[in-house]
Amino acid sequence: MLARLIRAKVWICLLILGIGVIAFGIRGINENNRPAIDMSEPGFEWSELNVGDHVVFDTDQVFPAFAQVIEKDKVKGRYYAMPHIVNEDGMYSIDDFLGIYVRTDSKQTDSYDDLSEAAITWWTSDAQDIDGTPVHIDGIIKEMPSDYHGFFTDYISEFGFDNSFINDSHCKLAIYPTEKNGVLILGIGIICTVVSVVVLFFKLRKR
Repeated sequence: MLARLIRAKVWICLLILGIGVIAFGIRGINENNRPAIDMSEPGFEWSELNVGDHVVFDTDQVFPAFAQVIEKDKVKGRYYAMPHIVNEDGMYSIDDFLGIYVRTDSKQTDSYDDLSEAAITWWTSDAQDIDGTPVHIDGIIKEMPSDYHGFFTDYISEFGFDNSFINDSHCKLAIYPTEKNGVLILGIGIICTVVSVVVLFFKLRKR
C-alpha cells in the first residue's frame, strides 16, 4: 500500500511538472511571436521600451559586464551594460543605460567581452570608431532581479552619473535571450502530462 502511494505521488509530481513545462513552453512561443522592434532604427526612442517587448538589432555599443550569475560555483551568465550614446554636433554623451543578459552556454561571452573592451576604450580615448565587431541581439525586455539592479546602479555611478539620472534611466531593465526551444519544451510538457494522466487514471481504476 505504501509503495503504491509513493508511486502515485511520483506520477502526480510528474503531472504538475508537465503542466509547468507546458506553461513555460507557451510563454516562450508567445515571446518569439511578438513583433520585433529594431532598436537601431533611426529615431527610435528608448522611452518607448516596455517590459515584454521583443527586440532584435545589431549594436557595437556594449560596455563591460557589471555582474555575473553564479550557481553551484559555476558562472551561468553575465550582465553587460548597454549605454544609449547620442551624438550632437560631434559631441558624444550617454543619456540612458540598459542591461543585457548573456548566458555562458550561448558561447557569446567572448564576443561580448572583446566588443565591450573595444567600446570602453573608444569611450575613454580619442579614437574615432569602435574597433570591434557588433553583436546581434534577439531578446525580450524584462525587469532584472533587485540584486543585479543594485550592481548596475553602482556601475553607472562610477561613470559620474547621479541618482537623478539613474532613477530616470532604464537600468531596472535588461534584454534577456528569447527561448528558441519553445515548441520542443511545449512538446515535452504535453508528453509528461498525458503520460501522467493515463497512468494515474488506470491506477485509480484498479483501486
